[in-house]
Amino acid sequence: MKDVKQELRNIVLSSLKSFNIEKKIADSKLLHKNLKKLLATENLIQAQIGIYSPLDDEIDPIFDRERLYAFPKMDSDQLKFFESYSNDLEKMKAYGREFKEPKVKERCIEPEIFIVPGLAFSAEGRRLGRGKGYYDKYFRSVQRDIVKIGVCFDEQIFDEDQIQMSSLDAFMDFVVTPSRIYQAK
Repeated sequence: MKDVKQELRNIVLSSLKSFNIEKKIADSKLLHKNLKKLLATENLIQAQIGIYSPLDDEIDPIFDRERLYAFPKMDSDQLKFFESYSNDLEKMKAYGREFKEPKVKERCIEPEIFIVPGLAFSAEGRRLGRGKGYYDKYFRSVQRDIVKIGVCFDEQIFDEDQIQMSSLDAFMDFVVTPSRIYQAK
């Protein structure tokens, strides 16, 4: 299964390299509209939202720059979420990548909703991450109901049988792209 997952990761990463900045910005704006629509429809717009600051090859999920979110920060090889505004994040370098995370660990929180990155998703809620399992480990540790929303470019949606899942992998409740909102089965 590991080889199948890595092969799909390589295909998606290669495809993402071809996306220009104009496409990323335009698709992110369309994604924002769909995210807000989903959150309003599900009466989740006021909930505490765990979100990520996008890497250079990811769609930008931050739909309100004035909103206080919960951003992930690595702590002893596990994710913890801390309240922050997107403009207050600081650049970090690890794992050969540059990314942004909260500056101060003052208010660690457990969000009710998570907007989750991934390399590939299916309409049924399957997710292929980057291979470290940080989100999957975090979701297994949560002892309450949470809503998981995968977000990606339309080109990152694959058929269910193309995304291999193990018993340790978390399914998404929804998957949102610039053009669609999928409710997982």
